[in-house]
Amino acid sequence: MKRLSLLKLVSPGSLFSIAVLIICTYAILHALGWREHVSIVSGTLSEAGGSFETQALQAGFYMCAYFGFTLLVPILLLAAALQILVLWAFLRR
Repeated sequence: MKRLSLLKLVSPGSLFSIAVLIICTYAILHALGWREHVSIVSGTLSEAGGSFETQALQAGFYMCAYFGFTLLVPILLLAAALQILVLWAFLRR
């Protein structure tokens, strides 16, 4: 049973859905202007206001979404495409 749920998690549809979720999260955080708060990493507070803790939390969420967008999304999409191609090649035989 556990193996079956793992197979569902790494199916092309699931990988694509996870990639879309990461893209949407990044787009929302970027649209909210949380990119400004990443300046806290260099020790400067952004002019947007808010406490240090709030800006640090927003910067952390934005950086996770950004790295997910730039690193994970291409890997997930390539893995989904390769799975589809391999399945198509084997089913075509």
